[in-house]
Amino acid sequence: MNTIGGFCFGEHYKDAHMAKIKQENSIAEKMLNWMINPFNIMYFCGNVGNGKTYFAASWYNLLRETKKNVRVFTDQTFFSHLMTCMSNGTDPLWELSRICECDYFILDDLGSCKLSDWKAEILLEFINLRGSNNKPTLITSNLTKEDMRKEHHPRLVSRLFSTKNAYLEVNGPDRRLCDYE
Repeated sequence: MNTIGGFCFGEHYKDAHMAKIKQENSIAEKMLNWMINPFNIMYFCGNVGNGKTYFAASWYNLLRETKKNVRVFTDQTFFSHLMTCMSNGTDPLWELSRICECDYFILDDLGSCKLSDWKAEILLEFINLRGSNNKPTLITSNLTKEDMRKEHHPRLVSRLFSTKNAYLEVNGPDRRLCDYE
């Protein structure tokens, strides 16, 4: 059983490594530069099957190999964990603050679950906590910047896409459905 915020990508990603990433050179260079010198928030988005989770798992594996303090959640496990805390009598904002104290944080597949008003408030607080403390945070999502603008409050969008953060969008055919050998 994984600890809270432990590896949650699945067996397929256990050996994920930057050297195995298949991306255009310009995209791979941006990914590598951010991995080596991460700053604030990187929002990595694009359509399904374009290597976002693989990149997240690669970065997680690198951080763990170098003994860094990192937490990783999927969209679903992140909100489920906080809801469980709340139903057990723990203030979810206190728990959010606690789990955000780590040096590095990965939130994979943001937007894969329906976002209620409560989740939107939690997400805004998460962005505030990580961003105001300049702690490296990787967020992957199928939602582009334009999608986020349509679906979320301007306060969240402003903080998430601040010029102090990194934005990377990759689109192409779903690699899970194609033969890339």
